[in-house]
Amino acid sequence: MRTIKQLCYVLIIIILTVLYPQVSFAEECNVLEHYPEDAYRVKINGKEYLAINDEKKREGLKIEQDLITARKIIERKDTLIKTLEEAITHYEDTLSKQKDYVTQMEVVLNSYKELLEGYKKVRTKSKLSFEVGAGATQDFNPAALLGIGIYRFRGWGFFQKDNLGVIIGAEIPIF
Repeated sequence: MRTIKQLCYVLIIIILTVLYPQVSFAEECNVLEHYPEDAYRVKINGKEYLAINDEKKREGLKIEQDLITARKIIERKDTLIKTLEEAITHYEDTLSKQKDYVTQMEVVLNSYKELLEGYKKVRTKSKLSFEVGAGATQDFNPAALLGIGIYRFRGWGFFQKDNLGVIIGAEIPIF
């Protein structure tokens, strides 16, 4: 018990010298509680203190520094998470706009397909056709032209008061 009391006096003098340089020694010191690993709760002149050795002080300072470092790491990671969440929001917005654009392009494509089908219907001719024409010759005599078409081949007959004729031809599309 005597060594604990001596240790207490030495620690108290060191603590008081650091905390209160004007006090040279303590008048009353009581050890209230002994904690594991050489830590003591002491009462000096009515005030309670925690007395620890230099190794524990260094360990406490290291733990405090580790805590500061951990907080900085957490802050950096929080910043990174915020940046990534903003990027995700931007990418989701871009993806939504792309989906809208694809939908619009599909509507345009379907319109072009309908237009193409319309052109195909206009361009497609029947397999068999009957053709009629009327006109006059140089001497103002009336003339008639009657014809028949099978696919792209044509045959016409020319009829006039004193003339008859036959013409054979084919349809050759240019456009």
